[in-house]
Amino acid sequence: LRSKQMPEHIEAKAKQLSTRPTLFGRAEVIAQLQDVCAKAWADLRAQCGVIQGDIGMGKSALLTEGASWAKRRNVTVLRGVCSETGRMPYGAVAEALSSYLISKRRESLRDELLRDIRFEIARIIPELSPGSAQGRLAAAEESNPAQSQARLFSAVSQLVSRIAQRKPMLWVIDDAQWLGADALELLAYILRRNTDTPLCVLLAERPEPPLNIEAIENAINRNNVQLVGLKPLDTASARQLAEASLGKHVSANAVDFVVQRADGNPLFIQELANMLKAERPTKEAITSVNDTLSLPVPVRIARVMANRLAELHDVQRRMLEWAAVFGREFNLDLLANAVGESADVVSDVVDVLLKRQVLQERRTARTEMYRFAQQQLREVVYGELSTRRKRTMHGAVANAMERVGTALPADLEFHFGEAGDDGKAVRYGVSAGDRAREAYANQDALRFYQRVLERAGDKYEFRDQAAQAYFGLGETHFFLGNYPLARAEFGRVLELTA
Repeated sequence: LRSKQMPEHIEAKAKQLSTRPTLFGRAEVIAQLQDVCAKAWADLRAQCGVIQGDIGMGKSALLTEGASWAKRRNVTVLRGVCSETGRMPYGAVAEALSSYLISKRRESLRDELLRDIRFEIARIIPELSPGSAQGRLAAAEESNPAQSQARLFSAVSQLVSRIAQRKPMLWVIDDAQWLGADALELLAYILRRNTDTPLCVLLAERPEPPLNIEAIENAINRNNVQLVGLKPLDTASARQLAEASLGKHVSANAVDFVVQRADGNPLFIQELANMLKAERPTKEAITSVNDTLSLPVPVRIARVMANRLAELHDVQRRMLEWAAVFGREFNLDLLANAVGESADVVSDVVDVLLKRQVLQERRTARTEMYRFAQQQLREVVYGELSTRRKRTMHGAVANAMERVGTALPADLEFHFGEAGDDGKAVRYGVSAGDRAREAYANQDALRFYQRVLERAGDKYEFRDQAAQAYFGLGETHFFLGNYPLARAEFGRVLELTA
């Protein structure tokens, strides 16, 4: 551009509004987050920004904006989203590293990043497991568990350092209130070992359950941790967002209706605007919104979303229900397998839902993944299903995952458990616990083993799995130094196998 003597500043046309809450009224917050990132990259000192806000305040939108801003500056961006159910050991931390490594098409680059540490990294990213017999033997080599965990954490820290040495790095993690104790411990370790690295971590969390910020503050000094609280939009910004969201349907009355009822919540503003943009918003829908004014904002958002979903055709609504049962995200082939339709039929319906801004697409190195435009919308759809229907649909999803053969044990344990299939939930629960324990994700391991025992109860047919769970609990407690508990769990193994 300089060779063509182009002007340094070119006026850009405004982008079309996206499905996420837009960033009107957030200029000050955006500047804060950019300052945190710039300080990390310029001073070569790890920094962390924590965005705190209620449902619908625009936390995810700020992370997306931060990632886009960083990419324009040739910064490496890692992304992770935490899940309430927890899919893999170390959750969003391992997910982000896995996505980054698997997206690298050049084997030579991946090999360089994993030099001398591939065996350890494969504990949390099995896809990277060495294929040779020698590699498998080295990966399974027995040693002191504490030393093995130290090697694993050191290897992950070294991997992050190598990535950041190539160019500055931004790591964004959404829904951090569900980060989990194991993932938080690993993230704090990474930050502690990379304090002199051009690394910035941005976390977004709801107030409940709270994230243990002290662990991160202790890792990199609290002066390098910036807390950013999101407040409701002021009236001027709320009007600006309402006008933009209403588009050609904008009118003074419509803007007033939205602003007066949204309490400055960006997501609520967009949902109300979407309701008013319908061809014929019903009087019942308007009355339903007015009847919620004394209720908390999250409840009001759910009510408006339910009104909007009522406008969908039966086929579209049915597909959304299946998507909600899958969880945070899904791919077309697996969804089609569960629903019992062809991939083409499912794709056509999903395309309509994308255009209606109900779903969003996320491309990965392997396939296209789809998710709800707002997780609150998924919660609304899922919440309206009857208990019996949920069980049936979770069973179909679990069986589809099992047939395809690529699902994680934790996902299978969850869906079979929700379907009421205790036999398979117990079996996959043991596998999920073993996988977490082998990766030293101790709290996750304890959680899976305890859930196995709750489901197994005193049933004779589950004695073997109960013994395996007690053994896993004993090993985990022994590793954690809880020797009386370990002894008690091993004693139960003897009782069940005598």
